Amino acid sequence: MVIIFVRSTFFALLAVLLYSTVYSGITPVQAEGLRPMGTFFVRDLKPAAEEQHIQIGVHAEGSPMRALAKQAIANAKSDYPQIAEVVDLLREVDPEPLQTLDATAIQKVLLALPGITPEQEAIIKSKVNSGTRDQVLAVLDVLQDKEDAIVFGIRPFALLNFPGVRAMIEVPVAGFFLEGETVFALGNANLELSFAHTLSSDSSVNLGIGYGLHLYAPTGTERSNSLAIQNLMEAPAYLHEYLTPAVFLNFGVQMPILSLVAHGEITPMFAIRGAPRRDLMISGSYGIAAVLDLEFLRIQGELAGRLNIKDAEPLQSTYFLAGAAFDMVMMQLEAAFVLPIVSVDAASAGALPSADLGSASDYLFIVRLGFGI
Repeated sequence: MVIIFVRSTFFALLAVLLYSTVYSGITPVQAEGLRPMGTFFVRDLKPAAEEQHIQIGVHAEGSPMRALAKQAIANAKSDYPQIAEVVDLLREVDPEPLQTLDATAIQKVLLALPGITPEQEAIIKSKVNSGTRDQVLAVLDVLQDKEDAIVFGIRPFALLNFPGVRAMIEVPVAGFFLEGETVFALGNANLELSFAHTLSSDSSVNLGIGYGLHLYAPTGTERSNSLAIQNLMEAPAYLHEYLTPAVFLNFGVQMPILSLVAHGEITPMFAIRGAPRRDLMISGSYGIAAVLDLEFLRIQGELAGRLNIKDAEPLQSTYFLAGAAFDMVMMQLEAAFVLPIVSVDAASAGALPSADLGSASDYLFIVRLGFGI
């Protein structure tokens, strides 16, 4: 119901804006009067050049999780060489129900996984049988033996806002604290270009429509993949196998105190490194945000998620975010608390190429600090 409401709102607002443009005689102008909104998951409208010129800063997010280290998976393959070829497939199923099944039933569960190739089908049929059932169960025990961990992402960014276009670059870094060790890994560099036009000449109620594109280049390392499980809205920033070009449309209305904005995006992810199970994943992201602007304080709520379009079942998710921002002359400090409404399960997490097999946490913290004029 929540997803249906968000999608209906998106298309309703789009229809209103298109009607205003075509039938009201309003001539769109470049972002006139639009001010920065500082949303997190929802793509905000490019502000007017006089409202924002340049900004540099850092976006940080983190959460606790239960994770299985990559070494544990490697050990399982070496300890049980007869079924080493099916260990990665076992990551894609919920291990608990399989504990009571016989070998034939386990076979059926694995064969029902999406995207199974004829070669993988032959491996499942030859490797999973009554003689290896105990080994399969032992591996399933390993896959459930997860440890407490903390994952966090740090994303330095720089933003330039010209009259016709806003350009942003960022270089994500993923961090992990697991088994008493802290490790950092590079994520996928991102370039984003966004454009906006105002559709209203009324200074008190400003209607805007925007569009843009972004490109995540596969500059990341394998360890960065684990952070994608914690925040699927930002999966393209951390899945290092994928090149991700995407286009988006956003629109909104700004009033003196209250602003509303919504966006829709098509996100194709092309595997060009490694050997992930899915060569192409296409998802659609959506979101709607309300921002209450009280001079030096902004309070906001967002509802956003991803939908499967093609082979992107592991990315399906819905999040609710509540946040606040403090504007202090040349500095902006923003913080948010995120609750997953629909998030990745163990089977879907296993379908993503991941350095550490993790379980999504129950919450996520985000902090963003920016300096600019």
